[in-house]
Amino acid sequence: MNPIKPLWQTPVWEYQSPFDSAFNEQLLDECYQIGQTVRHDPDPKDSLWDYAGPSVARLKEYIINTVTETVNESIQEAADLRLKYDCPMAWINVKAPSESIELHAHPDATFAATYYIQAEDHAGDLVLIDTKDFVNGTGPAHEHRITPVAGHLVFFPAYVLHRIEENQSNSLRVSLSTDVVLVIDRDAPNALVIKSWCNNLLKIREWNQ
Repeated sequence: MNPIKPLWQTPVWEYQSPFDSAFNEQLLDECYQIGQTVRHDPDPKDSLWDYAGPSVARLKEYIINTVTETVNESIQEAADLRLKYDCPMAWINVKAPSESIELHAHPDATFAATYYIQAEDHAGDLVLIDTKDFVNGTGPAHEHRITPVAGHLVFFPAYVLHRIEENQSNSLRVSLSTDVVLVIDRDAPNALVIKSWCNNLLKIREWNQ
């Protein structure tokens, strides 16, 4: 898979999805129906995924497959470990003109992902804070901007601080965001479980023998 833009120092991926405007309209309708259901549900579920209709379910599958394939193609060790991902939590962000989202990160996830359902010109860029140069002592932190485009999927490490600029369009800016978490394949020969550190544990006594 080829991302729309090359990776930068702090990685972020942006893809044009296969979904068209008709799909996005259906997705918007499903999300509205979910809202109606939740409003009258005395014991609402935690995640948008728990109410998934066919379009929402297709989008979830696309996000998981895209993240998994991208990471495995980009990082050989990830492919060797047969790393897989899941999306336990999802929500809709709807921002009217003049609204924005403050700087934040997603500390309980591996990646943060956003799919743009509706976004007119000047709807508010996604601004990510790239700290690599600052950490390496080669320069200050700087901003990396992504302009929202309907049908685009963006994801990046969940630790990256990011914010959404003010919506300066005359329409709603609508996106679906989700936390993406790592699923460990315990049967992988070097899985990220206690056995992968076995040799380090044994060095404690064996090093000086």
